[in-house]
Formats: sequence, C-alpha cells, structure tokens
Amino acid sequence: MTHTATVTAVTSYADFAAYANARPQATSIFARFAKMASVMRQRRALAHLDDHLLEDIGVSARAAHTEAHRIF
Repeated sequence: MTHTATVTAVTSYADFAAYANARPQATSIFARFAKMASVMRQRRALAHLDDHLLEDIGVSARAAHTEAHRIF
C-alpha cells in the first residue's frame, strides 16, 4: 500500500500567517530581540497609516491607535 502526503499550498496571507504562527517559537535572546524590533516597526508603520488605508485592511482608527501605542 502506498501512502502519499497531502501538501497544502499557501495561497493567501492568512494561510501564511497560520503556518508561521504554528511553528515553534525561537528561544534565543537574539531571536526574541529581533521579534520585538519587528513588532515595534510594524506598530510604528500602523501608526502612520491614513484612515482610508486602515479601512482597506479592516482596522478602525481607534484600534490602530491602541495597538500602535502598546508597549509590549
């Protein structure tokens, strides 16, 4: 009997995000620092988006402001 593995293609950002979040988290200090720096860059970029861009991604201005000003 032959078994074949099912391969699921990553077809959208949501699929990629689910895959990335399912992977084990890195434990080194450098990896944690890099992750924290990445989150800080993303929040800074979120804070600079216009209202129409926030609407395009489905985030309210209030939610964006709250997320952008989180410490950790």
